Amino acid sequence: DVCYILGDSSSERCSYDRGYIRQPIFACLTCYPNGGCGFCLACSLKCHDGHLIEELYTKRNFRCDCRGPVSCESESKEVKCCLLPNKERSLFQYNKNFRGLYCTCNRSYPDPTMTDDEQNLTQCVVCEDWFHEKCVTPKPNQFAGFDEMICAQCASNFPFLYLYSRNRKEFSNDAKSSEPCNENLEIDEKTGSTEEGKIAGKCFSEMNIASPPAQYLYFNLEWRTQICRCAKCIQTLGDFGISFLADLGDSITSFEKRGQKKLENDALNLITSSSASSNGSSGSRASLSVGDNLNRVDVLNKAFEDELRAFVSRGAFEGLQPAVQQEVAVRIADLRSNLTHLLATSMGQRIDVQQVIRELLSQPKN
Repeated sequence: DVCYILGDSSSERCSYDRGYIRQPIFACLTCYPNGGCGFCLACSLKCHDGHLIEELYTKRNFRCDCRGPVSCESESKEVKCCLLPNKERSLFQYNKNFRGLYCTCNRSYPDPTMTDDEQNLTQCVVCEDWFHEKCVTPKPNQFAGFDEMICAQCASNFPFLYLYSRNRKEFSNDAKSSEPCNENLEIDEKTGSTEEGKIAGKCFSEMNIASPPAQYLYFNLEWRTQICRCAKCIQTLGDFGISFLADLGDSITSFEKRGQKKLENDALNLITSSSASSNGSSGSRASLSVGDNLNRVDVLNKAFEDELRAFVSRGAFEGLQPAVQQEVAVRIADLRSNLTHLLATSMGQRIDVQQVIRELLSQPKN
């Protein structure tokens, strides 16, 4: 859900001080056509407004690395980030996505040579590159309702992950081990794993696993709970550099839920503050005529809050049942995020009032 992905970020404050976190990431092909630089939502709007922006969804362990609008750099002026000029360079490992290229075919998105279905992209939860439906085998539609995917290269690098996937038929055909972790562990007949996440009573770190055929792997969301968490297996995941797979908070679903909760809380706080401001003061409404450039975040936020204050001052929110108030708050959160997304994807184009009205009338983006 795009609105919840953006909902965990700020459109005004650079995320640099939050350190290395999962967050929405943007790249500027105007300033950095060869890649090697990414930045947060706020910097995409403040430092790179009007540039060719590549929206990269989210990636883990990223710290904002904005170095300012380099395309405007001159010999007489050193360009720095407009929001936080004194930043240390990020240790993030950049990939081809930051050059606007994706998948094993190294093509852009969208790709005019592909149909809409062919160029549907799915992100690998290990390397976090994106892959076209046209380019993957087996196809995602063979695993309807899957929640996460691991690309063929990562599956080959870490063959034990196959044992947790929906691709496998039976664990016993894929792995052999001489000694189980605990002979008394009860094995779930349906999943082949125990409550502790062991496979057929064994730790994956002690199993001799033959590499399965190169293929993309598909998983249900609960697969991460089935990963063995004994000290040796956790150490193995760390040695491989994929310990994040055992972190339930690393999943996109978990991140979206945090973003959704933040949006709802922000909306309720905004309603409360708007209600307080409307008591004893009629307030001033932002005057926005057709053709006004709404790419400026501060103008948009001012207009949004003024409209909400007017809504509250009319008493429209009073007397509603708590459940209905919460529903209104969720819709307001969706709306604000939809508008933020409109800004972030505008590629610097002018956004007129009609477009904003369409956002007001549209359903939340799912």
